[in-house]
Amino acid sequence: MTDSSPDIDAELARVMLESSPNGVMVTDSSGNVRVINRALGDMLPLVPNSIGRPPIEAVPNQELADAMKTERSDEVEFTLSSGNRDLYIRVVPLEPAGGRLALVQDVTSLRR
Repeated sequence: MTDSSPDIDAELARVMLESSPNGVMVTDSSGNVRVINRALGDMLPLVPNSIGRPPIEAVPNQELADAMKTERSDEVEFTLSSGNRDLYIRVVPLEPAGGRLALVQDVTSLRR
């Protein structure tokens, strides 16, 4: 690892997030969506202007919304179908700042 400036770290995080084939959603300690990447929108239906909303309003899926609840401190893994896609979802707590991180992977080709 090398030391880098905050500007370089922010740019690296942005590029990684936007170029990832996996969907990403991050909530803050209040439970509102802070980050959603393009890949998530390709996999699940998103409501326009999702940033700042609770997960259920951003991505209308109750199972995902339940996993993203800020009062949870556990890791959650589950699968769901969205259209013709099979998705594997892992949700983890973000500590110590609070909030949750959802990672969504399209596993359709692995299941067929």
